[in-house]
Amino acid sequence: GFLLFSALVLAFTDGNNPEDYENQSKTAVIFKSMYFVFLGYVSGGAANAPSTVPGRLATVGFGFFVLITLASYTANLATILVTKSVGGGITSIEQAIEMGETICVPQAVVSMLTALYPAMKYIAVSTSDFGRLMALNECKVGVMHESAQNDMFSGNHHASNCKALDAGTLTEEEAYCFRDEAGTFVPAEAGPRG
Repeated sequence: GFLLFSALVLAFTDGNNPEDYENQSKTAVIFKSMYFVFLGYVSGGAANAPSTVPGRLATVGFGFFVLITLASYTANLATILVTKSVGGGITSIEQAIEMGETICVPQAVVSMLTALYPAMKYIAVSTSDFGRLMALNECKVGVMHESAQNDMFSGNHHASNCKALDAGTLTEEEAYCFRDEAGTFVPAEAGPRG
């Protein structure tokens, strides 16, 4: 719709330009304007060289339309591709149970959740164990408070796991602790992958 409107505006404002419109008949000017607009749309910019001020203004307006359209398309495509690569994720306890996933559940709410969801497979954990158990694939789903999630993503849980390793309360496999060559704790996102 807007492309046809743009073609009519271009024909009206710059139709007398002999460089772009060799044939000055009204039909030829309209069709050549449609050609310029469609070519400009698919090529990402103006396809003609208007000689009048109104024609130039119409071309600039059309250029903004193309810019907004291409930017919107690119943003939406990026969103779709990122969403597909990340996956939809599990959005409810019911969905995790249906998929047969083991759920990391804080010890404080185990009795409440098992009463509500008796079929739930779970591991009762302290909040500091979430990241470690998920990284080790002991559980792929977790029920946690937002502050515990922030702690996990900030690396605080990895630091506490390294301290537990140093104290001997966790083994090397359990701790999921990374250190650099000097033996200094390194956040998990900087550590080795495997």
